[in-house]
Amino acid sequence: MFFGIGSSDSAIVNLAERPSRLADLRAYIETIRALHTKGETTWRGRMVRLTWAKRAIPIYLSAEGPRTLELAGEAYASVRARASTHDTLLHCASDV
Repeated sequence: MFFGIGSSDSAIVNLAERPSRLADLRAYIETIRALHTKGETTWRGRMVRLTWAKRAIPIYLSAEGPRTLELAGEAYASVRARASTHDTLLHCASDV
């Protein structure tokens, strides 16, 4: 079992929503990790519980830009880098 997440515009724009900010994405990753290791945590001020599968799972973050790649490294998430042909992004992807 693994958990995959990204901050891309493609899916959310069709729902007339804004892409998530990096701080929100970080909080969400931390919440998912806590749910799967501790079974409960707080999300946006409310207690949430997961009553099944209390074990650590790999978290994959789809990342393209340098800040999202950096977040993946800081959050200890595996990266699914959608690297473009831009040299800077390719270099950032290889460093993570």
